[in-house]
Amino acid sequence: MMIAPENDYTKKINWKEICQELKDKDLPCTREVLSLLETLDPEDEISFQELASYILKDYGLTKKVIQLANSCFHNPSGTEIVTVSRALLFLGLDTVKEIVLVSSYLEEVVKNISPENRHQVLRLLSQSFLVAFFGNRVASFINLASEELFVQFLFHRLMRLLLALHFPKVYETVEQIEKSNPSLVREKLYWLGVRLSREWSLPSALKETLEGSPKSSEKGHPAYLVEKITFVTEDLLKGKKFSLAIEELKKDLKVDLEEEVLKKSFEDAVKAGVELYKPFEDFLLSRENKAFEESPSEDIKNLSREELFQQALSEITSYLASHNEYQKVIFMVIETIKRVMETEAVFFGVYNPGENKISLRFGVGKTKNLLRGKCFFAGEVLKEIFAKKVEWTSRVDAVPELWHIATFKDRDVLFSPVYIRNKPLGMILAFRNEPFSNDEKGKLNILRNLISLAIDKSLSQT
Repeated sequence: MMIAPENDYTKKINWKEICQELKDKDLPCTREVLSLLETLDPEDEISFQELASYILKDYGLTKKVIQLANSCFHNPSGTEIVTVSRALLFLGLDTVKEIVLVSSYLEEVVKNISPENRHQVLRLLSQSFLVAFFGNRVASFINLASEELFVQFLFHRLMRLLLALHFPKVYETVEQIEKSNPSLVREKLYWLGVRLSREWSLPSALKETLEGSPKSSEKGHPAYLVEKITFVTEDLLKGKKFSLAIEELKKDLKVDLEEEVLKKSFEDAVKAGVELYKPFEDFLLSRENKAFEESPSEDIKNLSREELFQQALSEITSYLASHNEYQKVIFMVIETIKRVMETEAVFFGVYNPGENKISLRFGVGKTKNLLRGKCFFAGEVLKEIFAKKVEWTSRVDAVPELWHIATFKDRDVLFSPVYIRNKPLGMILAFRNEPFSNDEKGKLNILRNLISLAIDKSLSQT
């Protein structure tokens, strides 16, 4: 590779020292998120549960996922979605994985913004999201869209973002250098990216698409597409005429796509960016286009518990009427219980009458991993609940069967027995730090009957 000559600005930057300091930091997206998303399989029932459970642990993430699931970009049909389970069922696992990645990345970066770096970081971050949204839409038109490519679009300019976030003065200098020597900047950014990729164990596919990668000159390599989309997006934000920018893109990619289709895709991507984080409008929208309609998800943010219950109930019954997958109905039910009753955790356990045990199979909440898969005996209290077939609430310390669960020893618990064809099938258990009301017991009775209907329907069709 030809080495561009350095100038006085470059000498002011100690790239090795910056690299060393950044090694002590982490990616602006938690490793937990990245590792979780890598292991999820769209065909695996457990993956559905794991992703939904991860989202539901965090109230902010739950709101953001539902907000984006209702955005025109991800949900152009306008079908209203009020639960995470419905988002997964309607949009698909891959789309929701993208939403989780975007939301987590945004949160991690925004919490480190300061007055000194705010403008630079938001400008770079908004452009990164726009490139990812627009790039993946373009890639879908030429049958190249994938989860991996979306991540490559999103993190293409990661090194710039890290510099602006942690070394704003240094990044100002980098932009000064770029005016006269852009190739040198790309070379230095990629040098930094290679070393941090090694430190953070990033996959080679991601490293090869970072800004400045030599692979970007190889037509047919993802880096080539990522760079071309980045350049055209940047040109459009700078005010370049759309027809000219798109004509260049079509020529570079050797594809024949309708200009109007691409223009609509770009406008949708801009809207998606603004719906994701409102301050992005200062960087993505021209002054004359800032009068956006409110996102349809604004109504969802302010739903009361009763409204959420009624809409979730509608989603579950609609799904039950047209599908034969009782596991998903169970998960939709326990998600609804958690959110409507604002519980710490909710579980569904299957009853084994031969061994007189209840095995917890489904769970949501911050503590669900502590108990899911565990078994406990159905003693006198639980036998009585099964016998009476009614919801029952108590303090955990008043139920001998639960004494071994130290996590919830000072909590209230709400039990709901689930029957199938007049035989005990299992038990719903909800835990929180305040008593449950009679109204909530009534709601749980309605929801557990939906589980019974779902399983009965499944049995009837096998």
